Parts: sequence; C-alpha cells; structure tokens
Amino acid sequence: LHCSVVDAFDQEGKGKAGRSTHFLSWSWGYPVFKVFKAAIRKWMKDKKLDPDKTFIWVCFFCNNQYRIDKENADNLQEVFMGRVKSIGKVVAMLDTWENPIYFTRVWCVFEQFVAFLLGIEGEFIMPEDQSESFKNALLSDPVLRQMIELEEGAQGALNHTAALTHVKMSLTQINVREAQASHPPDAIKVKGYIECSLGGFARVNTTVKRGMVQWCVNRARELFPDLPAEFWQRQLAV
Repeated sequence: LHCSVVDAFDQEGKGKAGRSTHFLSWSWGYPVFKVFKAAIRKWMKDKKLDPDKTFIWVCFFCNNQYRIDKENADNLQEVFMGRVKSIGKVVAMLDTWENPIYFTRVWCVFEQFVAFLLGIEGEFIMPEDQSESFKNALLSDPVLRQMIELEEGAQGALNHTAALTHVKMSLTQINVREAQASHPPDAIKVKGYIECSLGGFARVNTTVKRGMVQWCVNRARELFPDLPAEFWQRQLAV
C-alpha cells in the first residue's frame, strides 16, 4: 500500500520495471491517449526501440505520490539533476509544435535548461499528427524548395524561409518568469532557484531557446540534406 506505480509494476514480475534508459520531460496536463501514449508509441516505432529493454522514467509513475510532502519537494531540483545525469538521456514530449503547452510549464523549462547545461543527449517527441504537421510545414516552404533547384553558388543569396522561421518562433516562445506549475508553490520555488542559483530568467530563456533552434534546424536539415552548411549556420540565430 501507498507505494509508487513503478513499485507495483515491479511486484508483478521480471521485465515489468527496470533501470531507466530515458528520462521523460512532460506536462501533467496532456491527454493520456491523444498525446502521452501517442507520442511515446511513435517515438519508439521511429527509433525501433525494444519495449522489453526501454524503461522510461516518468515522474507520475516513479515518484511516490503519497510521500512527496513539503520536505521532500524542497530538494526536487537537486534530486532531478542527479537523476538526469545518471540516466543520461532526456526525451521531451510536446503536445504540438505550434506554441506548445510544454514551454508554459516552469518544471519543463527548468528540465530543458538542466539537460542543456549538463550536455545531456535530448530529443523532442510528438504524436503522429503533430510530427506530420511539423514535417509538412517545412516541406511546403517554397523558398527551401527553390533552393534545392538553384545552382551551386547561387544558394547563398537566400537567407530566410518563412516556414522555418515560423517553426522556430513557435518553439521559442519561452518566458520562464511567466511559466506556471500544477502546484503553484512549485512555481515560486523553482523560479527562486533559477534566480538565485542558475543565473536568472534571461539566462535560462536564452539557453533553452538556443537548444530549440538547434533542434529545429537539425530536423530541417534531415529533410533538406543537400542545402549548404552556410545556409543552416545562418538559421541558428535566436
């Protein structure tokens, strides 16, 4: 009684629980089937991950919700840093690529900052429909498509693409000062920690934005591998 969900799984037998291979950063407000389950299913399919060897650390399942009292919550930042470092991989779940809920949540922004700070390998996952929408938005960009057809040497004349700019802007609307938490005292606590120990709101915002721009550009490069490196370097500006 009063155990965590993962402890209950572990009691069911071998293979139901194991050492974490990935840390999941997500918002508790996501619909279970439309976002949470759909995003994980697509990610595992795309990465060809073995479900018998993939164990995702999810706060809801792994934290003992009966025992997270005020005392335990006070050092969650330090606990989180140690946990992410030991796992070594962070998977961030977005509900949508256009102004996602994710970046309005203080814990999510904090988790991304820590991952970038520690140099932890990270990736962003979305449900199938959002992944396709994201890809189609980039593929439909007339400037990017035109660049593919330009002769070598003329490509440097085009520096801006509307779709890529829109994608980057949608995923970099980050203001941790205004971010919220399901438990309001958590927002106060995390923001205080950011101001006192992590260099302030501006540093966190800029670091996470840069990481997101890099991710956006990397995804776009996968779709347009023939475009010159110089073009992609220009797209990294925040």
